Amino acid sequence: MANNPPPSRLVPVGEKDYNPPAKININNTTNATKTTGITKPLQPTLKIGTLNVRSLATTKSFIELTYMLQQIKIDILGLAEVRRMGFSAFSERVALLKIKCNNQLLSIIQVYAPTEKATDEEINSFYTTLQIAHSHTGESVFLIGDFNAKVGQLKTEDSENFVMGKFGYGNRNERGEKLIQYALEHKLSIMNSFFKARKNRKWTWLSPCGKIKNEIDFILSNHPKRIRNIEVLHGFGFRSDHRLVRATYTLEQGKKSRISFNTQPKLLRTNEDTSSYLKNLEINIRQLETYQEEDIQPFYNKLANIINTSLACRSKNKEQKMINKILSESTKTFLTRRTELLKIKQKTKEMKEELSTLFKTTSKAIDKDYKEYRHKNH
Repeated sequence: MANNPPPSRLVPVGEKDYNPPAKININNTTNATKTTGITKPLQPTLKIGTLNVRSLATTKSFIELTYMLQQIKIDILGLAEVRRMGFSAFSERVALLKIKCNNQLLSIIQVYAPTEKATDEEINSFYTTLQIAHSHTGESVFLIGDFNAKVGQLKTEDSENFVMGKFGYGNRNERGEKLIQYALEHKLSIMNSFFKARKNRKWTWLSPCGKIKNEIDFILSNHPKRIRNIEVLHGFGFRSDHRLVRATYTLEQGKKSRISFNTQPKLLRTNEDTSSYLKNLEINIRQLETYQEEDIQPFYNKLANIINTSLACRSKNKEQKMINKILSESTKTFLTRRTELLKIKQKTKEMKEELSTLFKTTSKAIDKDYKEYRHKNH
């Protein structure tokens, strides 16, 4: 997040989000080859992820997640088990986001499937709702989330080759079989199985006892060739028994019309807005230093995009500044140390005890910081 936005919002069923978050990497940046010096446009990409957060019911958990997301690169994040009001969805287990990026409409379905203890009736109800959500999608579809299913390894059946790669993890269960059948019916590839990684970078859920590790969080897509990579982020730092799964998706290089009807950015109303805009513009305008284009129209489009991007970054910077104002330096230090310990593979007894203490300490510290912030500003 190196300055990445919080999770993208959901929109009501049937509506489209034509104003994606500001940090979405859809700029047509340029790159000069070493041998020829010819400037070629880089393909724009999106970082799309999913995470079971267990709960965001409290304000301090939302602040903690927002701060931790600033430390990684993510454009759109689907959340499971949010337990928080204000999210539009088909049900408490299925939500749909439609978002337009680079003149391409993406449909992202976020799910939280019933657990193993659920009845067949609950499972069937979940897939019925999922089917309804799927009927509202467009051409480019992502199906992401916690499926509470293990797809395991690729079997010899020819049909599975269409939806699974050879890099599965663990053993398949009945719920995994059902997910594969759904993927076959809707021509969705289970992308986790197409990218090779070490075993400790494949599992996405850790049991309470710390001994059982399963891959139950997946990213599925009907455009597998546009996905460059699937990663399971180790040591993300947010308190959850799940790990964040992230895909790098390549957007199409769509042709743009000279006439644009996009919603215009909001005007600069305060000195803070103006200062933030000028700072962003100073950084973004550097893209023109190596820009090689003789025709005036492409240059104009590039300049207009830089100005609009600089204007759009204001709201993102405001939110990040607010989070930074809420959290004290000591709390940020606790969070940084906690993340460092989580990334260590072989932890000593002292490290484990310190990590356990830090989880409790950071929770209390964030709660204290938020109360003090509210007291100062109300």
